Amino acid sequence: MSIDTPPPAAPRRRGAAFAISVVTIVAGGFIALGTFLGTGLSAAHGMASSRWDATVGDQVSSAAESGTLSSLDVQVAGARLSIVSGDVEAPEIDAATSGPNAWTLERDGDHLRVVSPTGSFIDPDSRATLTLPRGSSVAADVRVSGGTLDVQGDFDALDIEVSGGSATVSGTARSVDLSLAGGSASVDLTDASTAAFDVAGGRLTAALDGATPESTRVEVTAGSADVTLPDDEYAVTTDDGVGTVDNRLRRNAAAVATVDVTATMGSVTLRS
Repeated sequence: MSIDTPPPAAPRRRGAAFAISVVTIVAGGFIALGTFLGTGLSAAHGMASSRWDATVGDQVSSAAESGTLSSLDVQVAGARLSIVSGDVEAPEIDAATSGPNAWTLERDGDHLRVVSPTGSFIDPDSRATLTLPRGSSVAADVRVSGGTLDVQGDFDALDIEVSGGSATVSGTARSVDLSLAGGSASVDLTDASTAAFDVAGGRLTAALDGATPESTRVEVTAGSADVTLPDDEYAVTTDDGVGTVDNRLRRNAAAVATVDVTATMGSVTLRS
């Protein structure tokens, strides 16, 4: 069980947590399947003041309007998207696809929305690169269903949900909240003040460096999480259920930085 065991806590019922885990994994599988059957995502309904479609062609580029960007909404279903920072005045998307569908880039004020191709058939080779102006720190909300995501850049907040796909995230962020339901995720971020990782099937590897996070939460109902934090003292609470928690952090109940870990099933490794 736990290598570093906390003081005994009141027993909790595990049946509900296990059921939630199973349902979440099954739901993640159906989401990924629905992606390829064309029943997943749909484009936004007239909310944007401007819209650009990166359509069929060897390589198609589209650019949104310039101006301050504060939030980003991304939906990737059965496709591959890279998000990077570059020397551009406005967000740009470079898309390559061999099918009839388009990548959609929509802007509404300071909000940007990117949607991968949708339809009855999604080309598994559909891919795109979204370039954000260097130095722009946005709050990003990203959903990946049976696709691949690669994020590199500086963000205010990152909220990422992966269902049956994979995600690689690097750069800086004030906060990160990542949910994984089948598939894999790799996170390497600097100076995050808060972090939350939920794993319901799949494998998560996360490394946070720079400033010590004030609050870190890890919950695994199935699968595994390997989390590396800056070398510091932490007030760690663990609930390992029928899972395992391997805590290699330096513990101090009076520490300002807190780490809350739950392993209903699966495994969690904490290290610094």
